[in-house]
Amino acid sequence: MEELSNRKQMDPAEENMSAGDTIGLNGRPIPVVLVNSDDHTFELDEDALRSVLLKEHIQDKKVVVVSVAGAFRKGKSFLLNFFLRYLKSKTLRKPSATQMIKHKVKE
Repeated sequence: MEELSNRKQMDPAEENMSAGDTIGLNGRPIPVVLVNSDDHTFELDEDALRSVLLKEHIQDKKVVVVSVAGAFRKGKSFLLNFFLRYLKSKTLRKPSATQMIKHKVKE
């Protein structure tokens, strides 16, 4: 796969990260899409995606890819944080969507 010369710059913490790194319980993002800021295009990093999806403890699991885009101040971060709160919920009884939204409002 051809490397994009004008890739979006990563912050220093992400620069040393590779797709083959072990992901712990807290996890961390592995970029699977490269951004070309010159012509506003995206390219799938197949090697990064393959290295994640073919890990022994992941390969038989269901995977969902979520992409959120849009104008600023339109709720993208809220939506992604909502998903994270849901996935990280450690309560025995799974909270409903309404309970999760109320919890966010109280914070």
